[in-house]
Amino acid sequence: MQKKLAESTALNSAGLPAGQKIFKIPGGQFAGRLVALMQTSPTEIKLSHADSPYATWSSPLSIVNDAADDAFDAEMDNDGTLYIVYADQTARNLAAKKLTFADGVWTAGSKTLIYDGGSSYTPSLGIEVSGKLWVTWSRYSAPNRYIHVKSSSDGGTTWGTGSGDSGTQLTTGDLMAYSKVLVTASHIRAVAIYNNHSIVMRSLPISGGSWSEEEVIATTSQAFGSDFDAAASDDGRIAVVYNDPYFKYREYDGANWGAVVPMAEIVGVSPQVLFRGGIPVVIYLENWNGGQKIQMYTDRRSGQFTTPVPLDSRAKTFDRVLLYNQAAASFVDGTVAAASAATGDMSHPASSCLLKNQGDQLYLGMQRQFRYLQILLSSLGSGGTLVFSYWDGSNWRAFTPSTGSVTLDSDPTRIVLWDDYVSIPADWQKKPINGHYRFWVKVEVDSPFATGPVGTQATSISEITRTIFRR
Repeated sequence: MQKKLAESTALNSAGLPAGQKIFKIPGGQFAGRLVALMQTSPTEIKLSHADSPYATWSSPLSIVNDAADDAFDAEMDNDGTLYIVYADQTARNLAAKKLTFADGVWTAGSKTLIYDGGSSYTPSLGIEVSGKLWVTWSRYSAPNRYIHVKSSSDGGTTWGTGSGDSGTQLTTGDLMAYSKVLVTASHIRAVAIYNNHSIVMRSLPISGGSWSEEEVIATTSQAFGSDFDAAASDDGRIAVVYNDPYFKYREYDGANWGAVVPMAEIVGVSPQVLFRGGIPVVIYLENWNGGQKIQMYTDRRSGQFTTPVPLDSRAKTFDRVLLYNQAAASFVDGTVAAASAATGDMSHPASSCLLKNQGDQLYLGMQRQFRYLQILLSSLGSGGTLVFSYWDGSNWRAFTPSTGSVTLDSDPTRIVLWDDYVSIPADWQKKPINGHYRFWVKVEVDSPFATGPVGTQATSISEITRTIFRR
């Protein structure tokens, strides 16, 4: 978490995995500027931007105030102008807004209705090099949902033949339906999950013509959900990631679909697939103990996907965990115990507790600075007080975690040390502790526990629920 931008009360503040929310201006005076879009409440969408090195972001600016509490999508053209599509709050009509970029400022235009028939959900937006816009969305007509598609050749002012036009229906009806529209040099591709058991693709030549028949990407005896994504490479390949029942990848070479590639024997949460220099990259969240989700990363640089590894080396299991007992004047290495799910194995043998008496210490160390701590306990603590500190190069400097004081009397104990990486103290330095040179957070007992807590696990894996990456 490089920078915390806002807090949100929206159901899907970052949207669905297949959506786009982060963009970089490609050229001109403000080339390289990043802009992030987010839904901060059930009705409001805001914008924030930053220039390199992206440590300072603008205050979030309200650009939509009548959105439904649902996923929205966006695109950016070569001039930095943004286009947003969303369902409005009152009738769930499908709406669009154009945010013109000039002199370093985005100015929101008036709302345009793409479809005024209501019952619209989860739109996906794509843009051709020419600037022509394409949107797919799920239209509900009891008892089913259908994927529809429309386009605009005038910058989002007019869609199809007008707002009464429901566009082209791409799928038959089912209880749920999600889609992702992709634009390649030769085709518009619509990837859709529907029928509860099918992922399909339909294509339309950019040169003109009709939508193709469905190409089946995957089927399952179980139900697919919204945890899928699709991406197009510069040379026209299509990659799709989904769960069946575990995480899988499949790629289209422009003519045929290749073999299904198993990615991991887990359910991939909020998966993202993208191409970088023609190489497919897959990022996803893996469920961890205690409600945590760890960001994992893999790519196919050498003909096959690498073994997935944590994407963020600051949000994972700790590199080193040490327990110090004051009375025994001894350290115990708890690194393995802190990473495992074995119940109650994080304790010092002198006290049979994680921490107990004044002066007892817990050291949490990483090769890089970190900002989050979650501790699972098999026995809750009571009555004690703790002091958190970091090494500033000369002294242990005490601080209060962003989430406040910690008493280790709840399971899990979730501690935001600092709101984001930018907020980490600039003077935090590495220090050798018991022969291990790391960035340490020291947790020390200030007043003794009546009942000492016993630990099961301690990690720096946070409570991420959704991820959206710049494509």
